[in-house]
Amino acid sequence: LHPLISPVSVLIEETEVARKAESVLTTEFNFIDDGSLIVEASDVQLQVFEFQVDRWGRQKLTARQFVHHTGCVFVRVLEDARGAFGFFWIDNRKLTRDSELMTQTARKLYQDFRAFVDCARAKFASGQESL
Repeated sequence: LHPLISPVSVLIEETEVARKAESVLTTEFNFIDDGSLIVEASDVQLQVFEFQVDRWGRQKLTARQFVHHTGCVFVRVLEDARGAFGFFWIDNRKLTRDSELMTQTARKLYQDFRAFVDCARAKFASGQESL
């Protein structure tokens, strides 16, 4: 990432909630799985994140990336050693810079995703069977 771009991040420490949140990106929010990519450790700005370390002492930073079908936003998903997930929302500035509609779409997607996560956390905390 460009050093001046600071993506919005969502940390989900409950593994079951995080896995469901990742799943709904494609099933309910119209994101497309864009594959995996290597992420620089300096790009991850979550202090509580504990990355897996390989046998040579390097941090394993492979992210799964999703792109919304409109192209207005990317989401990178990283999982730490404890099973917590970080969701990094990155606006596609080539589209959102000049289009208020794309900016609003990206903002609404994030707000709806946060609402889903909050609801899933509440269900998980209350012990409801299905998220």
